[in-house]
Amino acid sequence: MKIAGIFLAAGSSKRMGVNKLSLPFQTSTIGNTSLSHALLSQLHTIIVVHRPNDDLFWMNKSDKRVHFVSCIRAEKGQAYSLKCGVQEAIHQQVNAVVVLLADQPFVTSTMINHLMFTYSKQPFLSFIAPRFQGTMAPPILFADSMFPLLLSLEGDIGARKILKHRSDGLFLSYKEKKWLYDIDTKEAYEHVFRERRK
Repeated sequence: MKIAGIFLAAGSSKRMGVNKLSLPFQTSTIGNTSLSHALLSQLHTIIVVHRPNDDLFWMNKSDKRVHFVSCIRAEKGQAYSLKCGVQEAIHQQVNAVVVLLADQPFVTSTMINHLMFTYSKQPFLSFIAPRFQGTMAPPILFADSMFPLLLSLEGDIGARKILKHRSDGLFLSYKEKKWLYDIDTKEAYEHVFRERRK
């Protein structure tokens, strides 16, 4: 079974005010920490979707499994970045994808592998999505049967919206909110550092 990661790193960081992926986190940056976890997983390839003008200076890892996709329409919303990734996944003829956000440095390789293992045991599922106290969040696994629906998304709409009323997938409950935490504002970034000092 061939499963690729779609690593969404094409956001504008408007709410942060600076390129959030380049901000210091642990011993690296937010973006590179998130990517490092993906590289430690059993994903067949990681498709890094980025903006055309991003020189990706926040990354210091290179790996033969990483494929870069420059998304010309990224500024129009997350749906376009996701579609760029899905199109590359179709080209790679994968069986499923795991959608990852570059600003989620707490998502571990163990979490990613758990999604993949669960799907390998239940390949009839259309999706597998984590959630905390009923709220769904990436990383989300999508079977290739969902690719046409993902390609139909428009604007600044992520994949979560299309899953709300579907019953052909599986939701995995997580006890720790931090595992699904995305750092997209200054307040969120400061909160992470306050928590680490406790």
